[in-house]
Amino acid sequence: MTELLFQLEMRPAMTLADMKRYVADHHAVSCTPQSISRMFSSMHVNWKTHLHIPPHWNDPHILQLRHDFVVRRAMDVDKDLIFVGDTGFDLNFNRSQDPSCLDQGATLSLVPRTSQATLIGAMSTQGYVHHEIINADGKRVTGVMASDYEEFLERLSGKLDKRRSVVIVDGMKLGGTKDGEAPVLRGRLAERFREPESLEMLLAPARSQGASVPLDPAVLRTEIDFLPPHSAFLSPIEISFVDLKAHIIAHPEPITERSQLIARINNAIRSLFPPPKPQDWFNFVAKEIYPNCFNRAPIDGPIIKHPDSFVSPP
Repeated sequence: MTELLFQLEMRPAMTLADMKRYVADHHAVSCTPQSISRMFSSMHVNWKTHLHIPPHWNDPHILQLRHDFVVRRAMDVDKDLIFVGDTGFDLNFNRSQDPSCLDQGATLSLVPRTSQATLIGAMSTQGYVHHEIINADGKRVTGVMASDYEEFLERLSGKLDKRRSVVIVDGMKLGGTKDGEAPVLRGRLAERFREPESLEMLLAPARSQGASVPLDPAVLRTEIDFLPPHSAFLSPIEISFVDLKAHIIAHPEPITERSQLIARINNAIRSLFPPPKPQDWFNFVAKEIYPNCFNRAPIDGPIIKHPDSFVSPP
């Protein structure tokens, strides 16, 4: 089951039939799409706060990519970081009855991404900068695609200070590889964003001594950087997703239809993340995780730290 969860994260378009084939091909086990669906519906939607980081997420190559990432970010401490990510929402109804007749309504459930309403969000230290919900009406037959991310980033770029902002996104969402090969910016995305300077350029003597850098048309584009593979814990927006789902689950009013779920997601984003909460998450990542990444040390513990861990006792 854990392996399927990881596969679903890497391959958002994966369907139940795809999962059935994956289990058969990799484990020689026969199962039905229905049995996989039942297993998913029984999993907690915030499984990343319970599941620990697997050993292969700390391969030497990954550790080097994390080191390079935090060095780039340390060289740009005056920049505003904007983390972009996505998470899915779906409702689990009692299918044997009319859900409108059920007092308890529906609960949030894990399902293949092709059925989910998927939130794509962008967060700074001040909270959400921009968000969109993909497949809000449930009529799409595909999961979130690279084109969805490209369109989201294009709209996001108009809301940012191009000289001060750095957008950070999982490269695999835009066509990068699980080995860390960054995607190539093309078309309108390349017109709005530029890739970060190489470490060699950032660490060059002239740059480190504060020498002025000639203006280039590229500075008029927003810098974009890519998270290393298997490094969701470096993204504060992932902590906000946990908080968001916990808030919706705890809401006293039952959810009886999809439109209510969408409304609650939108309302929660507007009210749930006032300063200094986002800043606390950014500080945690910078102070607790960056040093280990800089030292190429393995990261252990849950994939995502639970937001309750940041609440000070009364």
